[in-house]
Amino acid sequence: MNSGPLVVERDLDDVREALRLYGESDELMKFDLEREYGFTEEQFTEWWATATSAANPPTEHDREMMRRLFEEGDETGFYVQNDDGSFTLQ
Repeated sequence: MNSGPLVVERDLDDVREALRLYGESDELMKFDLEREYGFTEEQFTEWWATATSAANPPTEHDREMMRRLFEEGDETGFYVQNDDGSFTLQ
């Protein structure tokens, strides 16, 4: 089993397939309706981001880091301290 992130190509068909496989039930219907009338670049970017997020849902670790960031303003969970004392974004 591949544990890496799933890549959603920036292509109408790939975005549609990711929404079909991983998205919410109404997202595919909305995507198809909007696709029929044409997208602006900004709208397509939003759909691509939605499809990518659906195909790569956050892990429990990600959720905990985001909760700490938004509720407590704590950004420390986003960094790992290196042996030399510097920090690297996770």
